[in-house]
Order: sequence, then C-alpha cells, then structure tokens
Amino acid sequence: MENRNIVKQFMLEDALDGLGLACLSLLILQVSINFLPYFVVLKYMTTTRLILLLGFICLILLHVVKKQQPNWNSAIRGSKILLVLITLLLVWYGVSLFNGSAISFSNFRLQVEEVLAFLFVILRVDGEEKFNAVVFVFLVAVSVIALHSIKQFIEYDNTHYFLIWRGAWTVTESLEIPKGAIVRVVGYFNNPNVLAAYLILLIPLVASLIKHPHAPTWMIGLLVALASVALLLTFSRSSIIALLLALGVTLTRKKPFVFIFFALLVVATLLNPLSIGRLATGYARFSAWSIAIEMILQKPLFGVGLGNFRTYAVNFWHAHNLFLHIAAEAGLIAGILLLTIVLVAIKQALELSRCGGRTRLIGQAFTAAFIAFGIASLMDNAYNTTAVSYTFWLLLGLLVAARRIFENRRHQTVRYGFETN
Repeated sequence: MENRNIVKQFMLEDALDGLGLACLSLLILQVSINFLPYFVVLKYMTTTRLILLLGFICLILLHVVKKQQPNWNSAIRGSKILLVLITLLLVWYGVSLFNGSAISFSNFRLQVEEVLAFLFVILRVDGEEKFNAVVFVFLVAVSVIALHSIKQFIEYDNTHYFLIWRGAWTVTESLEIPKGAIVRVVGYFNNPNVLAAYLILLIPLVASLIKHPHAPTWMIGLLVALASVALLLTFSRSSIIALLLALGVTLTRKKPFVFIFFALLVVATLLNPLSIGRLATGYARFSAWSIAIEMILQKPLFGVGLGNFRTYAVNFWHAHNLFLHIAAEAGLIAGILLLTIVLVAIKQALELSRCGGRTRLIGQAFTAAFIAFGIASLMDNAYNTTAVSYTFWLLLGLLVAARRIFENRRHQTVRYGFETN
C-alpha cells in the first residue's frame, strides 16, 4: 500500500510538472503567434493572464505535493542584482501612476504581468531538459512566423501592407501593389519593425540548438535560415544592423577578419539603394527624440505617465528609442533602470559564454540577442508592443535559469577535476 501511494505521488508530481511546462509553452506560442482566441474571463483576466495563472497554480500544487517551499536563493543565484533592478523599476512604475491616467494603469498591469512571466520561467525551468524544451518551443514559434512571413511576401495574402515605394515606406490597404513597390512583411504582427525586433531576440537562441546532441543539424540550420530570410524581408535597417553588430561583437573575438566581414555587411545594409532612399524616415526619428527629451526636461522625475507619450506627441506613437520613451513616460530613473537591466543581462550572458562546449554557444546566443535588442532599441521602440516586451522578459527569465542550470553543472564537473559541458 505504501509503495502504491509513493507511485501515485510520483505520477501526480510528473503530471503537475508537465502541466506547468505546457502552460509555459502555451504562453510562448500565444505571445508569439496569438493562436488562441482573445477573451476576458473576468475583468482584466485575458488569455495570457489565464495561462500564466494556471501555470503558477500548477507550480504551487507541485510544491505542496512535494511538501517543500520554492528555493528562491537557488533560483536566482548569481542574478540577485537583476531582481533588485527589476523590483526598483516596478516600484518606480507604480509611483509614476499618480502622474498618469487610465492608460497608465493598463500599461502598469501589463508590466507586472510580464515580470510575473519572468519569475515563472525562472521557477519552472529547473533543468537542462526543460531549458531545451522551452528553446524548441521558441523554435516552433519562430519557424511558423518565418514561413508565414515568406508566404506573405510571395502571395500578398494580406490586405494591409507596409511598402517601400519611390524611395520611402508607405502603407496601403489595397491588394493593388504599386509598380516597383517592395512588400515589407509583418508576419502575425502589425508592423515590420516589430517582426524584426522579435526575430533578432530569438534567432541567436534557436540557432544554439545546432549543437544539441539530439537535434538534426540540417533542420535547425534550415529553420534559422528561413527566419533570417524573414528578417531580411522586413527591410528593417535598425534591427538587421543591430543583429549584424551583435554577432560581430560576440563571435569575432580574436578574429579580426570575421569582424571585418560583419562590418562590411553593416556598411552594405546602410549604403544599399533601399536604405539611402529612406533617409527621410531616419530624419523623422530626430523629431521623435526631440519631443521625448522635451518631455523628460518638463517632467524628469515621474514622466507624463505610462502609455501617454502618444497623447503629448500627436504625430508619433512612440519615441523611436526605447530608453527615451520609458524616461519620457515614467521618468528619467525608470529609463536608466531599464537600460541597466539590459546591460546587466549582457554582462551575465557574457559570463555564461566563458564556459565550455554547448554552454558557451548558449551564452553567446543570449549575448548576441540582448546586444542586438539594446542596439535596435536606440533607433526604435518595438518594446512598445506586447509581443516584443513579453518575449524580452521571457528571454530574460530563461537567461537566469540557464545560468543556474549550466553554471551549477560546470561547478559540479570542475569540482571533480574535469569539465564536460
């Protein structure tokens, strides 16, 4: 009887563990491709929030069945400074609400939800198998989006296009594509720059699966190539250049010729006719930056309120610079805190890349992703969309989990005089 109870307990633990991982997978896919219908169960309880709530319930029940409390010190080991910065950012967002509006409260709820998703990833991904499973889910999402984007470019299967036409970008709601125009794909998003920002965050990470012992190298290579083609078809200069620079910095240590190759690609991106013809859109960014700086000077402490930038800047939805945008809406300190979070993430990813074997590749992938995101965010603000901001926080949580998993494994192997990872 006692053995039967033990078996039942193990089965229950496995079921709750699997359900928790399934919730995380659903959350990633929902944020990425929005495959579940949008609905509100109760007030403020959206589809993503319901999935996240179910995931936390599974996690709590799992610890109840195991009769143990979550080990926070173990979960965030080596990343406490990151957690402190995130806590300060949320607190500052909360304080800035008194300077905002109903839109600010809505944006604040989303920020809290994304940080909870960050914590859920840290607590849920507690082993290498789960880490690999989550990366595979991201690979599925990226592959679906890439295939849909390429199909969109070939078949024009959307009624709302971003185009490059007569040296500038424009928008049409007609299936009549002007002669000589080039379609900028948007995937499942509403803007090609949003698709590009999403892809530069994830292409390096999914490419790290090439060294996974059980993943077909040719298949991973093909899917990464398709994602890269989709990125190119967005014609998003800031994101393409950001990824090239990030890869150049990350992969070319002590390899000057490789760095020169990436530098030439950046120059080619800047000097090709499509980019030169769209210089006017670059000049428009200076106007957005000027407006953001003016807002910061007027309200440097708590800003104009989360989500209120478009209210004060009639001609712009955002500041075309993530950190200026956050500083304008929530105060200079909030902008500095978010910038510091990105820099700390890059530093921690670099530390992970100093390990050997596949762990080094994973560290390089995270490094390239966050450097690319940081550079692209200086020229645009795709973080202003749920898909990119949510993905950023999920990826940040995965970085913290990866450091705990792979560095713990490294310490164990080094302790016995060898290193296998």
